[in-house]
Amino acid sequence: MIGLDEIDKTKLSKNDHIVLDYLLKNERQLYCESSDEISKKTGISNATISRFWKKIGYTNIKDFQKHMVEKVESTPLSKIKNTLQEIKKRDEDLDGVFIKNIKTIEKTLELLDYNKIDLAADLILLHRKIYVFATDASLGIANIMEYRLRRLGIEFILISGGSSIYEYLININKEDLVIVFCYSRLLSEISIILNEKENIDFSLIIFTDILSHSLHEKCDAFIYSYRGEQAEYHSMVAPMSVVDCLIIKIAMKSEVSVRHLEKLNQLRAQYQGLIKR
Repeated sequence: MIGLDEIDKTKLSKNDHIVLDYLLKNERQLYCESSDEISKKTGISNATISRFWKKIGYTNIKDFQKHMVEKVESTPLSKIKNTLQEIKKRDEDLDGVFIKNIKTIEKTLELLDYNKIDLAADLILLHRKIYVFATDASLGIANIMEYRLRRLGIEFILISGGSSIYEYLININKEDLVIVFCYSRLLSEISIILNEKENIDFSLIIFTDILSHSLHEKCDAFIYSYRGEQAEYHSMVAPMSVVDCLIIKIAMKSEVSVRHLEKLNQLRAQYQGLIKR
Protein backbone atom coordinates (compact mmCIF):
# COMPACT_ATOMS: atom_id res chain seq x y z
CA MET A 1 0.00 0.00 0.00
CA ILE A 2 1.16 3.54 -0.77
CA GLY A 3 0.39 6.92 0.75
CA LEU A 4 -1.31 9.78 -1.08
CA ASP A 5 1.98 11.66 -1.38
CA GLU A 6 3.68 8.60 -2.94
CA ILE A 7 1.23 8.08 -5.82
CA ASP A 8 2.58 8.05 -9.39
CA LYS A 9 0.51 10.96 -10.72
CA THR A 10 1.55 10.37 -14.35
CA LYS A 11 -0.86 7.43 -14.52
CA LEU A 12 -3.86 9.44 -13.36
CA SER A 13 -6.51 11.04 -15.54
CA LYS A 14 -7.71 14.64 -15.20
CA ASN A 15 -10.65 13.50 -13.07
CA ASP A 16 -8.36 11.31 -10.97
CA HIS A 17 -6.26 14.38 -10.21
CA ILE A 18 -9.39 16.21 -9.01
CA VAL A 19 -10.16 13.33 -6.63
CA LEU A 20 -6.55 13.17 -5.43
CA ASP A 21 -6.47 16.93 -4.86
CA TYR A 22 -9.61 16.65 -2.73
CA LEU A 23 -8.12 13.79 -0.68
CA LEU A 24 -4.90 15.70 -0.02
CA LYS A 25 -6.79 18.80 1.11
CA ASN A 26 -9.22 16.92 3.35
CA GLU A 27 -7.08 14.15 4.80
CA ARG A 28 -8.38 14.55 8.37
CA GLN A 29 -12.00 13.81 7.42
CA LEU A 30 -11.37 10.95 5.00
CA TYR A 31 -11.74 8.31 7.70
CA CYS A 32 -15.51 8.63 7.67
CA GLU A 33 -16.49 9.84 4.21
CA SER A 34 -18.18 7.61 1.64
CA SER A 35 -17.57 7.52 -2.11
CA ASP A 36 -20.99 9.14 -2.55
CA GLU A 37 -19.94 12.10 -0.39
CA ILE A 38 -16.66 12.52 -2.26
CA SER A 39 -18.54 12.31 -5.57
CA LYS A 40 -20.93 15.08 -4.53
CA LYS A 41 -18.13 17.35 -3.29
CA THR A 42 -15.83 16.87 -6.29
CA GLY A 43 -18.39 16.49 -9.08
CA ILE A 44 -16.68 13.27 -10.19
CA SER A 45 -18.81 10.18 -10.86
CA ASN A 46 -18.93 7.25 -8.45
CA ALA A 47 -17.65 4.95 -11.19
CA THR A 48 -14.54 7.08 -11.70
CA ILE A 49 -13.92 7.23 -7.94
CA SER A 50 -14.28 3.43 -7.67
CA ARG A 51 -11.66 2.97 -10.42
CA PHE A 52 -9.44 5.55 -8.71
CA TRP A 53 -9.01 3.38 -5.56
CA LYS A 54 -7.77 0.46 -7.66
CA LYS A 55 -5.36 2.73 -9.55
CA ILE A 56 -3.65 3.77 -6.32
CA GLY A 57 -3.47 0.26 -4.91
CA TYR A 58 -6.64 -0.23 -2.83
CA THR A 59 -9.64 -2.51 -3.27
CA ASN A 60 -12.18 0.18 -2.38
CA ILE A 61 -12.67 3.19 -0.10
CA LYS A 62 -13.02 1.04 3.03
CA ASP A 63 -9.66 -0.58 2.25
CA PHE A 64 -8.14 2.89 1.86
CA GLN A 65 -9.66 4.11 5.14
CA LYS A 66 -8.30 1.10 7.05
CA HIS A 67 -4.83 1.86 5.71
CA MET A 68 -5.18 5.50 6.79
CA VAL A 69 -6.10 4.41 10.33
CA GLU A 70 -3.03 2.15 10.50
CA LYS A 71 -0.74 4.81 9.04
CA VAL A 72 -1.59 7.71 11.32
CA GLU A 73 0.34 7.43 14.61
CA SER A 74 0.15 11.00 15.94
CA THR A 75 -3.62 11.47 16.34
CA PRO A 76 -6.35 9.83 18.46
CA LEU A 77 -6.83 7.43 15.53
CA SER A 78 -3.72 5.49 16.54
CA LYS A 79 -5.50 4.34 19.71
CA ILE A 80 -7.96 2.27 17.66
CA LYS A 81 -5.33 0.44 15.61
CA ASN A 82 -4.74 -2.50 17.97
CA THR A 83 -8.44 -2.96 18.59
CA LEU A 84 -9.18 -3.24 14.88
CA GLN A 85 -6.34 -5.70 14.40
CA GLU A 86 -7.67 -7.90 17.19
CA ILE A 87 -11.06 -8.37 15.54
CA LYS A 88 -10.73 -11.89 14.16
CA LYS A 89 -13.80 -11.93 11.96
CA ARG A 90 -13.67 -8.79 9.90
CA ASP A 91 -16.97 -6.95 9.77
CA GLU A 92 -17.00 -3.87 7.55
CA ASP A 93 -20.06 -2.44 9.30
CA LEU A 94 -18.34 -2.85 12.66
CA ASP A 95 -15.22 -1.15 11.33
CA GLY A 96 -17.46 1.68 10.18
CA VAL A 97 -18.77 2.17 13.72
CA PHE A 98 -15.22 2.46 15.06
CA ILE A 99 -14.26 4.90 12.32
CA LYS A 100 -17.33 7.08 12.89
CA ASN A 101 -16.63 7.17 16.62
CA ILE A 102 -13.09 8.30 15.87
CA LYS A 103 -14.56 11.11 13.79
CA THR A 104 -16.76 12.28 16.67
CA ILE A 105 -13.74 12.46 18.99
CA GLU A 106 -11.57 14.28 16.43
CA LYS A 107 -14.29 16.87 15.75
CA THR A 108 -14.85 17.28 19.47
CA LEU A 109 -11.12 17.94 19.97
CA GLU A 110 -11.27 20.66 17.30
CA LEU A 111 -14.11 22.51 19.03
CA LEU A 112 -13.62 21.67 22.71
CA ASP A 113 -12.39 24.43 25.01
CA TYR A 114 -10.18 22.78 27.67
CA ASN A 115 -10.46 25.89 29.82
CA LYS A 116 -14.17 25.15 30.20
CA ILE A 117 -13.43 21.66 31.52
CA ASP A 118 -11.05 23.22 34.00
CA LEU A 119 -13.71 25.75 35.00
CA ALA A 120 -16.35 23.01 35.32
CA ALA A 121 -14.04 21.06 37.65
CA ASP A 122 -13.58 24.15 39.82
CA LEU A 123 -17.35 24.75 39.94
CA ILE A 124 -18.09 21.17 40.98
CA LEU A 125 -15.45 21.29 43.72
CA LEU A 126 -16.66 24.69 44.92
CA HIS A 127 -20.37 23.87 45.35
CA ARG A 128 -21.78 21.64 48.06
CA LYS A 129 -25.23 21.33 46.49
CA ILE A 130 -25.21 20.09 42.88
CA TYR A 131 -28.28 19.37 40.76
CA VAL A 132 -28.10 17.37 37.49
CA PHE A 133 -30.68 17.24 34.70
CA ALA A 134 -30.19 14.50 32.09
CA THR A 135 -32.56 12.45 29.94
CA ASP A 136 -32.44 9.58 27.47
CA ALA A 137 -28.90 8.45 26.54
CA SER A 138 -27.28 11.28 28.48
CA LEU A 139 -28.80 9.92 31.70
CA GLY A 140 -26.42 6.97 31.42
CA ILE A 141 -23.44 9.32 31.26
CA ALA A 142 -24.79 11.36 34.18
CA ASN A 143 -25.12 8.15 36.22
CA ILE A 144 -21.51 7.20 35.46
CA MET A 145 -20.33 10.67 36.46
CA GLU A 146 -22.38 10.45 39.67
CA TYR A 147 -20.89 7.01 40.43
CA ARG A 148 -17.30 8.15 39.84
CA LEU A 149 -17.57 11.42 41.75
CA ARG A 150 -19.33 9.82 44.71
CA ARG A 151 -16.01 8.09 45.37
CA LEU A 152 -14.46 11.54 45.72
CA GLY A 153 -17.10 12.69 48.21
CA ILE A 154 -19.22 14.57 45.64
CA GLU A 155 -22.96 13.87 45.65
CA PHE A 156 -25.53 14.83 43.00
CA ILE A 157 -29.26 15.48 43.13
CA LEU A 158 -30.83 14.16 39.91
CA ILE A 159 -33.67 16.38 38.66
CA SER A 160 -36.73 14.56 37.30
CA GLY A 161 -38.41 15.76 34.12
CA GLY A 162 -42.00 16.79 33.52
CA SER A 163 -43.95 18.70 36.13
CA SER A 164 -41.74 17.21 38.87
CA ILE A 165 -39.02 19.68 37.88
CA TYR A 166 -40.79 22.47 39.79
CA GLU A 167 -40.29 20.61 43.08
CA TYR A 168 -36.54 20.78 42.52
CA LEU A 169 -36.47 24.35 41.23
CA ILE A 170 -38.08 25.77 44.37
CA ASN A 171 -35.07 24.48 46.34
CA ILE A 172 -32.33 25.81 44.05
CA ASN A 173 -30.71 29.05 45.12
CA LYS A 174 -27.83 31.31 44.09
CA GLU A 175 -25.22 29.26 46.00
CA ASP A 176 -26.05 26.03 44.09
CA LEU A 177 -24.71 24.45 40.89
CA VAL A 178 -26.86 22.95 38.14
CA ILE A 179 -25.43 20.61 35.49
CA VAL A 180 -27.47 20.08 32.32
CA PHE A 181 -26.96 17.48 29.58
CA CYS A 182 -28.58 18.90 26.45
CA TYR A 183 -28.16 16.84 23.29
CA SER A 184 -29.94 16.98 19.92
CA ARG A 185 -32.71 19.35 21.00
CA LEU A 186 -33.58 21.94 23.61
CA LEU A 187 -36.17 20.32 25.88
CA SER A 188 -38.83 22.39 27.63
CA GLU A 189 -37.30 21.50 31.01
CA ILE A 190 -33.96 22.91 29.87
CA SER A 191 -35.62 26.12 28.67
CA ILE A 192 -37.16 26.45 32.14
CA ILE A 193 -33.77 25.87 33.81
CA LEU A 194 -32.18 28.54 31.58
CA ASN A 195 -34.94 30.97 32.49
CA GLU A 196 -34.49 30.26 36.20
CA LYS A 197 -30.75 30.79 35.77
CA GLU A 198 -31.55 34.40 34.73
CA ASN A 199 -33.85 34.83 37.74
CA ILE A 200 -31.75 33.17 40.44
CA ASP A 201 -28.23 33.35 38.96
CA PHE A 202 -27.10 29.91 40.15
CA SER A 203 -23.97 28.44 38.55
CA LEU A 204 -24.66 26.38 35.41
CA ILE A 205 -22.65 23.83 33.40
CA ILE A 206 -24.03 22.65 30.05
CA PHE A 207 -22.87 19.53 28.19
CA THR A 208 -24.20 19.70 24.63
CA ASP A 209 -23.80 19.01 20.93
CA ILE A 210 -25.83 22.11 20.02
CA LEU A 211 -23.94 25.15 18.75
CA SER A 212 -27.06 27.21 18.08
CA HIS A 213 -29.40 28.76 20.68
CA SER A 214 -26.40 30.73 22.05
CA LEU A 215 -26.17 28.30 24.97
CA HIS A 216 -22.56 29.35 25.62
CA GLU A 217 -23.87 32.78 26.61
CA LYS A 218 -26.39 31.35 29.08
CA CYS A 219 -24.11 29.28 31.31
CA ASP A 220 -20.83 29.45 33.21
CA ALA A 221 -19.18 26.47 31.50
CA PHE A 222 -20.21 25.36 27.99
CA ILE A 223 -18.77 21.91 27.14
CA TYR A 224 -19.26 20.76 23.56
CA SER A 225 -19.18 17.23 22.11
CA TYR A 226 -19.69 16.25 18.48
CA ARG A 227 -22.05 13.26 18.11
CA GLY A 228 -22.54 12.98 14.33
CA GLU A 229 -24.58 14.75 11.69
CA GLN A 230 -28.31 15.34 12.10
CA ALA A 231 -29.44 12.32 10.07
CA GLU A 232 -26.78 9.95 11.45
CA TYR A 233 -26.74 7.63 14.46
CA HIS A 234 -25.73 9.82 17.40
CA SER A 235 -22.81 8.29 19.26
CA MET A 236 -22.18 8.96 22.97
CA VAL A 237 -18.46 8.13 22.71
CA ALA A 238 -17.30 11.77 22.57
CA PRO A 239 -19.60 12.98 25.38
CA MET A 240 -18.43 10.12 27.60
CA SER A 241 -14.79 10.92 26.78
CA VAL A 242 -15.32 14.56 27.73
CA VAL A 243 -16.93 13.53 31.03
CA ASP A 244 -13.98 11.19 31.69
CA CYS A 245 -11.64 14.16 31.22
CA LEU A 246 -13.70 16.18 33.69
CA ILE A 247 -13.67 13.38 36.28
CA ILE A 248 -9.88 13.07 36.02
CA LYS A 249 -9.47 16.84 36.28
CA ILE A 250 -11.62 16.91 39.44
CA ALA A 251 -9.59 14.07 40.99
CA MET A 252 -6.38 15.96 40.24
CA LYS A 253 -7.68 19.20 41.74
CA SER A 254 -9.47 17.76 44.77
CA GLU A 255 -7.60 17.99 48.08
CA VAL A 256 -9.68 15.20 49.62
CA SER A 257 -9.96 12.74 46.71
CA VAL A 258 -7.08 10.54 47.90
CA ARG A 259 -8.49 10.51 51.44
CA HIS A 260 -11.90 9.41 50.20
CA LEU A 261 -10.42 6.66 48.03
CA GLU A 262 -8.32 5.41 50.94
CA LYS A 263 -11.42 5.28 53.13
CA LEU A 264 -13.26 3.40 50.37
CA ASN A 265 -10.51 0.77 50.23
CA GLN A 266 -10.53 0.45 54.02
CA LEU A 267 -14.28 -0.19 54.07
CA ARG A 268 -13.97 -2.79 51.31
CA ALA A 269 -11.23 -4.57 53.20
CA GLN A 270 -13.19 -4.42 56.47
CA TYR A 271 -16.35 -5.96 55.03
CA GLN A 272 -14.97 -8.15 52.24
CA GLY A 273 -16.21 -11.22 54.09
CA LEU A 274 -19.80 -9.99 53.80
CA ILE A 275 -19.76 -8.58 50.25
CA LYS A 276 -17.38 -10.50 47.98
CA ARG A 277 -16.91 -8.30 44.95
